[in-house]
Order: sequence, then C-alpha cells, then structure tokens
Amino acid sequence: VSVVGAGDCTLTASHPGNGNWNNGSRSVTFTVAKKNQTISFSQSGKTFGDADFTASASTDATGAGSLGYSSSTTGVCTVSGATVSVVDVGDCTLTASHPGNGNWNNASRSVTFTVGKGQPALSFSQSSKLVTDPNFTVAATTPVQGGSFTYTSSTSSVCTVSSSGVVTIVGPGTCTITAAYSGTAQWNSDTVITSFAVTTLATTTTLAPTTSTTVAPTTTTTPVSTTGSVAGVLWVDVNKNGKTDKNEPPVVGVPVQLVEAPVSAASVASQGIHSFALTGITNADGKFVITQVPNGSFRLAATIPAAAGLVFGADFDASSTFSVQGTRETFLNVGLVGRGSTTGVTVSTAESQPIAGAKVFCTWAGIDAKLGTSDDVEIPTISDAKGKFSLTGIPGGGYACSWRNSVTGAVVDKATLSVDAKSPSRNTVKVVRLQAHSSQQLGPTTLAATGNSARTEIRLALMLMVAGYLLLRRRRSAHVTQHQSNR
Repeated sequence: VSVVGAGDCTLTASHPGNGNWNNGSRSVTFTVAKKNQTISFSQSGKTFGDADFTASASTDATGAGSLGYSSSTTGVCTVSGATVSVVDVGDCTLTASHPGNGNWNNASRSVTFTVGKGQPALSFSQSSKLVTDPNFTVAATTPVQGGSFTYTSSTSSVCTVSSSGVVTIVGPGTCTITAAYSGTAQWNSDTVITSFAVTTLATTTTLAPTTSTTVAPTTTTTPVSTTGSVAGVLWVDVNKNGKTDKNEPPVVGVPVQLVEAPVSAASVASQGIHSFALTGITNADGKFVITQVPNGSFRLAATIPAAAGLVFGADFDASSTFSVQGTRETFLNVGLVGRGSTTGVTVSTAESQPIAGAKVFCTWAGIDAKLGTSDDVEIPTISDAKGKFSLTGIPGGGYACSWRNSVTGAVVDKATLSVDAKSPSRNTVKVVRLQAHSSQQLGPTTLAATGNSARTEIRLALMLMVAGYLLLRRRRSAHVTQHQSNR
C-alpha cells in the first residue's frame, strides 16, 4: 500500500473461492492525516540606509504554492510581497507563512534581526588659497537628513577655523581641516578630512635685511632680444590713502617676484611660478629693482611673513597687472596695508595728569621680527588732549614705544608690546614722563620710576643754557690768556 494523499483509505481483501468454498471479501477503512511541513527562514542583520531586499524562506511542502511574508515591527521594517524595506533602527521581526493544502498542514516561521545605525557618506573638499586671501567658510556635506558638522584645524600655524567653519589663513603651507559629523538616531557620527595648499605668489625664502636690490633672471621660456626693468617701493600705507605719506614706514628685506600675466592666482598657487623667475629684495628704503625683464605683462608677488599681517592695498593688489615695454623702467608704488592696531596713554607720574601733545615713538621690529636690527621702523604719533594715542593699520609683530625728553631728545621711558597682525590689540601701553630729577638723571629709567613736570623741563632748559654760557666764557678767557702770553 502506498499513501499518496491525505484522507480516508479503504482497503478490500477478497478471495475467489473454490469447489469447497464460496468467494468472499472484507474491507477496512483508515485515515491518512495531513503532513506537517517544515519552513526554513533566516536573515542576517542590516543597517539603516541599506537598500530594499528580498525575504527568502523555504518549505518542504511540495506542490503547496508560495510562501507569504509579514512584519510585526512595521516601525522598523515593512514588507510588500517578499520585498523588505528598512525604515528605522531597532529589531525587525519577519514571519514567513504557508496556508497548507489538502495534504499539508498550514505553518509559519518567524525570524528577528537587528537594524543598526547607518554609516553616512560625507564629502569635504577645498581648493588652494593664498596667504593674502580673506577669511572664508568651508562646508562638508552629506546626503542624509539631520545632524550637523563642527570643524577643527590640525595645522594652526597655517590656518585656524571656527567650529562653524570660518577659516582664517595664518601662513603658507598645507592647511588640514577635520569636519566632524554629529550623527543622528539613525546615522553614526563620523569625520572627514580635507587638506589644501596655502601659498604666496612667490617662492618662500629666508628673510634677511640686505642692501642688494637686483637679482638677475634665472629662467625664461623663450629667447628675447629686448628687456626692460621693474623698480618699485613697498611701504606700509597706514592711512590707506594709496599715497606715500610722511612717517609711513618702508617694508625692508622682503623678496619680490614677477609673475607672467595673465596667469590666474589659482593656477600660480597650484602650479607654481609660470615661465619666469625674476626676483628682487627690498632695501632699507623699501625699494627694489629687477633688471633683464622681458617685454610683456606681469603681476608682482611679495613673500611677507604671516605674522606681519601685511596685504596688498586696494590701489595695487595681487591681481594687478602692468606692462614692461622696450628698454625703459617700469616703476611700481606698492602700499601694503597693515591690520594691527594698538593704543596708549601718556601721563605724569608726579601729577597723575594726562600729557597732551606728547611725542611718542613706536618702533616696529620689522620683517625680521627682531628689535634693534637694521630693518626696524620708527612710527611717531602724538597724544591727544587726554594724553591718549593710537596707531591703526600697522604691521603685526613686536614694538617698543618710548617717550622722548623734549629738551635733550633722550629716551626717558620705553615699553615693549606685541601687536596682533589681524585683529586690534587690546594691550594698552602706558608711557610716562620723568619725575623731578637733576640733569644728571636724564638717562633711561624703569617704567615704575618715571615722570616729569613741565616746570622741571623749563628749569632743565635754563640750566643747560647757563652751563653753555659759562663754558663759552671760560673758553674765551683761556684764548685771551694764551694770546697775551704769546705776545
């Protein structure tokens, strides 16, 4: 007997009989029950953001039709037919079901798997910059919804960045900025890094004051038969009027270079100096001369330390072009704009009163950042009615501010300070007059022991006049005596 399906099975046993026996038969009925089917179903974990996938369960029930699927956690995953969609993080429970048929019992099998946070795709890039470029904002991106970025710089000597992405160029080199993504309930936090070059338009060289003003060309792209020259002066345009005014300091010991135009600043930054390497260096007057310059159009580049904070002024900037024609000299008047400032006050220690009209001399340490060297530049100013003085639009770096005795010209007090190159300095210099002293005490004194009144200055002037008169009479008397002895 072979069972071929579920139901009642009736079997009959019969005998044909013979000469002694009649034929006969006997039947028996029994039930064949439906078979239980086995469903196999498994699923590995998923992450939020994964693409839809197909559920795949199987059954050993033959000829019983297809399986159906459902989700009991529709907040995490949903099912359409056999296609499963992840909609959130958490545990997803899927059930595979089969209704059975005449021979197989219905059955189901559930599987639970975890949907974890997704890994966001982050993008972050920035093109090269020049040291003279203003502040700018960087922005990393991601296609996912929600979350935010914060920014940090790992190269603070080249660039700094605020948490919101505002970048400040500090000096030449490679700027590396990290963008940190906060993540969300569905997306992991992550970071992405970008690096970009920050360059000057000229090759950076070691700066040293020099009186040499001419450097011969080193390379050219094409032979030229006619050459001219380029001369100029670099100075700090304190009042930003584009004119070289009295007491506006020269910029000493700065390498300058000609860049063939019309090469874009971006191309120069990424590819280096194009075609020509024609350089010079500013002398003690801020002047330079570059000879053997081929005829053509050029831009001027200057290698200025970032700490000085000097940039090209509006009247002549890094994109300005000029022409060299024939053998004549082209002269460039280049005002550089400082971004530093400082304030001070002159008071009388003896009288605790402000000194109006006091002449204060602040000496900038120059490009070499060392006070007492040949590139130091003196910037004078005069205090107002309240004894206050200020200097704006000055280079960044070290300064020594002093008040000088109006009678002898001797420095009677000095204070050193540091001026930030890119933002107003909050340090206030207190320069004070000498207290009443004898004429023998007019040398340099310490800040705490200085002060002088107007009466003392008048007295000192009178004393010097009397001393000079007595000295003159003594010399005349000696001359008369010598003359009489000779006779």
